[in-house]
Amino acid sequence: MKRKIGDKIKRIRKMQNDGNGLSMEEFGKLFNPPASKGVVSNWENNYNYPNEKRLERIAELGGISVKELMLSDTDLKFGKALKTIREEKGYSIKELSEISGLSESHISEMEKGERSLGVNAVFALSKGLDNEFLTLIARMGAFGYVSDISYRIGDELSRLRRKHQLDKEELARKTGLSSDLINIIESGYDTLSLFYYVPSNDELTKILMYYGISLEEFLTNLGIKIKEFISARLDWERRYNKEVKTDIINHDKEVDLYMLCNEDGYTIDLGSNRVKITPTYAGEKISSKNLDKIKQSLKIILD
Repeated sequence: MKRKIGDKIKRIRKMQNDGNGLSMEEFGKLFNPPASKGVVSNWENNYNYPNEKRLERIAELGGISVKELMLSDTDLKFGKALKTIREEKGYSIKELSEISGLSESHISEMEKGERSLGVNAVFALSKGLDNEFLTLIARMGAFGYVSDISYRIGDELSRLRRKHQLDKEELARKTGLSSDLINIIESGYDTLSLFYYVPSNDELTKILMYYGISLEEFLTNLGIKIKEFISARLDWERRYNKEVKTDIINHDKEVDLYMLCNEDGYTIDLGSNRVKITPTYAGEKISSKNLDKIKQSLKIILD
């Protein structure tokens, strides 16, 4: 499998011209034959791959070997984390190999960043490293795009719960959410789906209402804009929600619609075959004026 090295190529381009950087067009002229701006853009976005000769030239421009160029920053980061935790546990590579069932060479290559982490390897390694390795790399993004927002929210909710001297079961009873969901929200990821988890507006509001904190106040204290939170939640829904969301809505425009509803005190659910608009808080009624306003916005977005 080819490694994604687009970020490295971009850094090397930015290093040129005494650190002042080169445009993609200028960088492309450093090759023989020259590479077009579009080709360089495709390299940096991992849409396609430089050939062997161009890889050698890129490595030369970066002052590194082709092997170093080919090592993924992500794999290097995870490998370093694996080595750190293994050494903290006092295991040699041989001992961890015996516990996990992975070969010594497999573990050694992962620690050097020469081999990508697979889900099976992660769980095999976690046998000997408790859950520390699994938790760490999940937070580092081992299983895909990990929203920093999910962990900032989870850490702060965990702090609030401890401050109020509640365990997760007690908080679950008081909010009507399951203790499993509370655990997922506070940890920031779901070990079943192997992906980050951003709570919904409704889930977060139920927890915050118990603490007497508004959603806006909570997010502001974390330095998170409401639009960033909504966007992160929509991203999660698109990737892992069981219900397939409609593809005809532009993501940015959909975020704007959610923002509009949130400002007016509503929650909107855009399903594949329905649009459901409800008050965020129980007992509130949707005024016909505001409902028409939201419907009009929805019509513009869907057109």
